[in-house]
Amino acid sequence: MPWRWIIGAVLLLAMPAAYLGLRLGQPVSETEAITFFATQYTNTTGRPASDCSAIPSQRDDVWIEVICIGPDLTGYNYLVGARGQQVAVIEMKAPQS
Repeated sequence: MPWRWIIGAVLLLAMPAAYLGLRLGQPVSETEAITFFATQYTNTTGRPASDCSAIPSQRDDVWIEVICIGPDLTGYNYLVGARGQQVAVIEMKAPQS
C-alpha cells in the first residue's frame, strides 16, 4: 500500500475527531445556560420560564446567577459555573410577617 493511502486514511480519521474535540471543548453561551436553568425551574415548579432572569455573579467560581421567583415570592437562585455547570441552588422563600 503506498504511503499516500496511509496518510490519506489517517487524515480522513483525524479531521472528524479534531472537529468533535474542538466542538465539545467550547463553553456554553449565556443564553444556553439561562434557558437550561429556566427550563429546569419550569419542570420543577410548573411555573413559566418568564419568572426567571439572570445577573453576572460577584461570587468566586460562579459565572452567572439565574434567579427564578414566582408571584408568591418563592423560587430558586441557580448558581452557574464558567462551563455552564450548576454550582449550587439556593431555595428562596417568601419573607414571614
